Amino acid sequence: MSEKEERVTRKALSEMGMGETRRFSLPNARVIDSGRVTAYQMGNYMGCKFKTEVDYANNMLSITRVPK
Repeated sequence: MSEKEERVTRKALSEMGMGETRRFSLPNARVIDSGRVTAYQMGNYMGCKFKTEVDYANNMLSITRVPK
């Protein structure tokens, strides 16, 4: 997915396919950290893992769904 989303939501994470990556353009570091927590919680709930990569300089968060 090449387009950037502006919010990390449980719905967006639950719709992701295995191996899919989504990029989120977020307003600041606090919101980025909140998105990482949301991904961790949803991974536990869904029985998978979400790998996160952060670019604080550009306020970007990339989340990839991977098997547990």
